[in-house]
Amino acid sequence: MFEGAGARVWDPDGNEFIDCSMGLTSVSIGHGYEPGGASRWPPRRLQGTNFQRPAVLELEAAERFLATVAAGDMVKFAKNGSSVTTAAVKLSRAYTGRTRVAVCREHSFFSFDDWFIVTTPCNRGIPEQTRSLTVGFSLQRHRIRGEALFADSRS
Repeated sequence: MFEGAGARVWDPDGNEFIDCSMGLTSVSIGHGYEPGGASRWPPRRLQGTNFQRPAVLELEAAERFLATVAAGDMVKFAKNGSSVTTAAVKLSRAYTGRTRVAVCREHSFFSFDDWFIVTTPCNRGIPEQTRSLTVGFSLQRHRIRGEALFADSRS
């Protein structure tokens, strides 16, 4: 996306869309909201922020980042840590062909997605198939090798 105003967004070719997710719910008053004193804001802010689809600004920032930092070939920006962690889980599953995820019980929060929430008290409504794909382990009680978590399955 290139620009947004209220609930509408435009891509670099000028095509107009309604942003039904409003930046994945983070833009509750619309893109480019202009309260009193908006003239003091950077002009880019008034074009809209936090689009659901990749934005031209993201591409520009990624190119600038890669030109500055000599470590990496690609950059992907995300909305929050849950999205990044779930993306890492999906990437790992795609790369390894395995489906199970190991979650350290001492960490309080990894993601709002089903693969993690199934390990919390708020797990109602998550299918049993999803529950069987998440394995918990404790660093406090014992140090184990990663293979031991998946000993009963190569998935």
